[in-house]
Amino acid sequence: MFFNSVHFIIFFSILFLIYNLLGLKQQNFLLLLASYFFYAYWDYRFLSLLILCTCVSYFCGLLIYKAKNDRSKKIFLIINIILSLSVLFTFKYLNFFLASTELFARIFGFSLKLPILNIILPLGISFFTFQSLSYPIDVFRGKLKATNNILNYALYISFFPQLIMGPIERAGNLLPQFARKREVNKDKFYSSLFLILSGYFKKTVIADHLEIYTSNFFNFIFGASTLDFIVMTIIYTIQVYYDFSGYIDIARGIAGTLGFDLSMHFNKPFFAKNPVDFWRRWQISLAEWFRDYLFIPIAIPSIKKGYMYLPHIITMLLVGVWHGASYKFLIFGLYWGIFLVFYIHYRKYYDKLPLRIILTFCITCFSMLLSRIERISDLKHIWVNLSFSFYRTEIDNVLISVLAVAALLLIIEGITLFKPTRKDYYKLLKSNSIVRYLSVFILIFIIVFYRAPEPFKFRYFLF
Repeated sequence: MFFNSVHFIIFFSILFLIYNLLGLKQQNFLLLLASYFFYAYWDYRFLSLLILCTCVSYFCGLLIYKAKNDRSKKIFLIINIILSLSVLFTFKYLNFFLASTELFARIFGFSLKLPILNIILPLGISFFTFQSLSYPIDVFRGKLKATNNILNYALYISFFPQLIMGPIERAGNLLPQFARKREVNKDKFYSSLFLILSGYFKKTVIADHLEIYTSNFFNFIFGASTLDFIVMTIIYTIQVYYDFSGYIDIARGIAGTLGFDLSMHFNKPFFAKNPVDFWRRWQISLAEWFRDYLFIPIAIPSIKKGYMYLPHIITMLLVGVWHGASYKFLIFGLYWGIFLVFYIHYRKYYDKLPLRIILTFCITCFSMLLSRIERISDLKHIWVNLSFSFYRTEIDNVLISVLAVAALLLIIEGITLFKPTRKDYYKLLKSNSIVRYLSVFILIFIIVFYRAPEPFKFRYFLF
């Protein structure tokens, strides 16, 4: 079930009506049932996988908290890490590992034939696995007390607004919200509704329209010139941002109407001043997860041994692999790791560049190209056919209009770097009912009558 489907709108409307008639415990139980139904609607067989990850991390968290000594705590933590990563590896990386083993065997002159398993990648496995990993780690570090409420914990892992594409929530943020009474006043409801509609606008009006053009281009790239790639890479970068941030807006808005506050996942990433700043603004909850649970633990001993830049490379390689089991995502991660190291080493020069925001945006765009091409060999084709001929794809009025709207929204984001106009606008929504109703009406009108003719899945669903 996808946010941009009629089925989801019906599902959430019924849930919302029943939810507001219940008490706290009944609300949580309803949300858990709804979350399991939401996930099982795609493929009921993988619901058992979600429940398994929930039970493993829940009981490991309890055992860690109740353990008498550090050795026992470490054993239970290692058990959770091994079991959780085994699930993720089996479903997402096993076939890639087997194919890579065959490839390297051929390179070294060995004949090896390994079976390729017919495995379906479960939706959102990378997101809920990371949440099930972070909870026992936080308990082990003493940042959290293990919860005895398995219903609330199961809801933390499976909460449907952020189950499939994030943000990746910490137990310290979400678990307390399940334990206390939620109240949604009129102002919070309308600000959440506005967030939902802005997310649908980003997805159906901007991202889905751009998907039509980028898919046609990247599926048939042969014969394209360098200028083709520059233009379409920029368009694709804008598309990915509005596609993903649209989902996050919808997720945060839906959670808001139910009385919850989800974490920020984007913060004007195209106005980042350097590569480090970019990852503080792009996929914030993911970047912070890797920082806290991977980078910092390996950075401290590495720096002591003189390997100052190695943690950056390792972390970004794993960020790349997290996005997908293929060599292009390995290259994507290595690319960002190199640029992070480059920036850290030459920070004093980079920060003085007058066009550093544009340079960072260009670095970002090429990384999006790396993530979009279907095969590594396409990079060779792009390099061999470097030429600055005229753009061969027809640019029609629809594309120009959509890009103009996207550019306008980005300009507004840029303005908020200097003045918090978005917060001011929310204040206006709260204080002026006419502006509030008019804004909602205009957004609904545009979404209904100017959405793309064909709805597309959110691009991050298979991560």
